[in-house]
Amino acid sequence: MDWRSIVEPDPPPEQTILLRGIVATEPECYGRFYGRRRLLTLGAVALFLHRLIAWSIAAMAHLAVAFALMSVYISLEDRDESLLWASLYKGNAGDEGKLVEMTDLDVIREAPETPEPEPPTPEAPPDMPPAEPSKETAAASPSTEPPPVPSPDPVAGMETETPKPATLGAGASAEGAPPPAEVTARQIEKDPAGAVRARRAGDLKKLQAGNPRDILVVAGTYDRVEDVLRKLGIPHRVISTSELPRADLSETLILLIDCAEAYAAFAMKAVNTKALEKQIATLEKREKELEKQIDRTGDRRALYRLKVELMAVTSDLENCHRQLGAMDFPGRAVDKVRGFVKGGGYLFTSDWGLTLLELAFPGHVQNGGTVGPKTVGIQPGAGREGHALLEEVFLRPARGSTTTMRKFRWEIDSSSYLVKVEKSSVETLVESPELPRHRAVAVTFSPEKDEEAPRAGKVLHILSHFQRQATHEGDYALQNMLLNFLLDRVRPR
Repeated sequence: MDWRSIVEPDPPPEQTILLRGIVATEPECYGRFYGRRRLLTLGAVALFLHRLIAWSIAAMAHLAVAFALMSVYISLEDRDESLLWASLYKGNAGDEGKLVEMTDLDVIREAPETPEPEPPTPEAPPDMPPAEPSKETAAASPSTEPPPVPSPDPVAGMETETPKPATLGAGASAEGAPPPAEVTARQIEKDPAGAVRARRAGDLKKLQAGNPRDILVVAGTYDRVEDVLRKLGIPHRVISTSELPRADLSETLILLIDCAEAYAAFAMKAVNTKALEKQIATLEKREKELEKQIDRTGDRRALYRLKVELMAVTSDLENCHRQLGAMDFPGRAVDKVRGFVKGGGYLFTSDWGLTLLELAFPGHVQNGGTVGPKTVGIQPGAGREGHALLEEVFLRPARGSTTTMRKFRWEIDSSSYLVKVEKSSVETLVESPELPRHRAVAVTFSPEKDEEAPRAGKVLHILSHFQRQATHEGDYALQNMLLNFLLDRVRPR
């Protein structure tokens, strides 16, 4: 049969094929179609197999990675967490870090001792009077009742009778108090705060009876004085750094400021706020105008438009006030600290807190440059061996010694501020000959007080931090210095 394909206008040449012994003819277009179909089918199968293999390999790779991550997670969960706890306890020591000895873990993980319950006292028979103890028994077992606590001071909020120790180096040897407990270097290395509690129980009892409003701690980043107070059982309050400018210090006797980035020299520079203050004044004026227009208008459309504009102006005004507060933090914090100390308050700062003192009390101390990380030897300042703030700091407490001087190393964090003493009234309590340019490690001074203030305020600043010393003996010394500073404020004048 002769026919014409609609695809090819000319009659295609015929092909001869053999099908079961019968000779037949097939147009060439059919052969092309069938051939192209066969090629298309084989390509699709090959592509499918290629994709299947690729997906299988990718799935196996993901499973292998997931298995590896799970193995790492399990190993981290099963490992000993001693190094983590030691790092949290020691803190970051700067670029070089600090080496943590495994002996410190006993202090970190030591659980508070639970006192054993005392056996009940047997009651005497009703027909027999209770037996009176003999003189020998009374002498062998002294009374465990605490001594009577004097009435609190209405000004200081603590006891009025706090005599100074009779002997330097014997913090609990006040008149009428039991002799101080002996503590060894081993006890100090195991638990510095526990050694302080045992050695100076009499002094601590006076501070522990105080009001939490008396001592305010401004939490920081690189120091945690509040942890020391908590271990010593001294009541206190804690606020954040941003709360310092607006904090109410009317009932505060002692202000302890932890080291933080907010007091770094670059962060405490004066900022020009005139442009922002001008913008705030413009927004406040526009806010008042919009409020007046809203009160006068009666058109609903105009009222809607005015209210929307008022909301935008109020939002911008709040943001500007927030920005101004952040930019004005240095000035307000300095004013707060200056007024507190001149009003008779006691201020403790450490490390970068030197910038606050430099701005609040010009001419006393100054930033002498950066130093650290560095470990140096320290000693009492010239002629300061018997200073009241150095009680138990350098003298060995064991066996009641008041002459043997303790020598230990002092740890200084990276980028710490050297203390440059500018005024003769500033006392250098602790110094180090190994420091460059300026040797002061701990200084104290009393700026001029206000006329209305009942007493002069005092400042104590140290170069370094709590709980970051080279040894626990350094922590013991620093805690004693802080304890002496607190006692100096509550003692009557």
